[in-house]
Amino acid sequence: MKHLLAILSLFSVLSCSTYRHFENPVIRQGWADPTAIYNDATGYYYSISTGVNKPFFRSKNLYLWEQTDIKPYSDSAIRKMKNSGPHIWAPQFAKIGNNYLIYVTVRSSAEDSRIIVLSSKTLTGPYEFANILTDSRETGIKDTIDPFVFTDPRTGKVWMTFGSIGGIHQVELSPDGLSLAKNAEYKHIAGQDIDNDKSRLTVFEGSYVYERNGWWYLFASAGRYEDYSYAIVVGRSRKADGPFLTKEGKDMAEGYGTAILSSSPYDRFYGPGHNGEIFTTKNGETYMIYHVHEGDYREDRNKRKSSPRMMNLQQIYWDDNDWPFFKHDEISGGRIRIR
Repeated sequence: MKHLLAILSLFSVLSCSTYRHFENPVIRQGWADPTAIYNDATGYYYSISTGVNKPFFRSKNLYLWEQTDIKPYSDSAIRKMKNSGPHIWAPQFAKIGNNYLIYVTVRSSAEDSRIIVLSSKTLTGPYEFANILTDSRETGIKDTIDPFVFTDPRTGKVWMTFGSIGGIHQVELSPDGLSLAKNAEYKHIAGQDIDNDKSRLTVFEGSYVYERNGWWYLFASAGRYEDYSYAIVVGRSRKADGPFLTKEGKDMAEGYGTAILSSSPYDRFYGPGHNGEIFTTKNGETYMIYHVHEGDYREDRNKRKSSPRMMNLQQIYWDDNDWPFFKHDEISGGRIRIR
């Protein structure tokens, strides 16, 4: 019996030792609208965020990040982006074929905003200006921002979702992801126009699409980014181009969303949202990155908009019906299995 207890005790220790506890934020500086990508060749995850040429952060394990001296964009790419608008934000990584791509927002105003694609043969760049994909001055879609591009492996089609106060839209891209597809049409897939909801609680942004077990999940952020109303919502569809329905079967195009991560003015972390990618570990657990404010929301409301949005890492769970959910108490940190 003693031998059995000793073996069980050792097994317990070994099992626990395979996990590492971590604390959020995992990047403790302004890292709004994070995006990350894994490089098989180096074994590192690389992340960039909103900002004109902030250096890459990299990590071997998603929870310990180090800043590099590598900047993603070439000088000529920065000049061309700045010539298109003063505000540059919400980059997103994609790899299509042999090219690494970054999709980025360039904005002067809601009515004067566009999405630009940059290209590189290597993950760490430098990325060169490639094309303007879509422009609000031509489409009339307010806030043509926050791009997310993905490929449907079953059809080979490349899709881009984007948008905010004019609604989340989807449009097909060319197979190389560098231009719109021939005869491409814009489709409103989620979120209300701000003219219909000044509170922004049913106005979405920061869209992200993820495929799992035959379902396509559309994640988005609802509310105001600078306060505790900001929250992550989700819907899903059997098709990559929707319609995306909530857990209750309501259409996200009508402003509905199943809330899975929210906060209150009393929380240490408030306003979680604009999630980046979901990564799967070797044992099948899934983790999402997103940005969040840290501090006392009630302390000084005049400083809310200047409060840095830092990057959190959090495990995302799945129920028996394949609906995602978070454990709210893990917003301050969690555990992850060591490779």
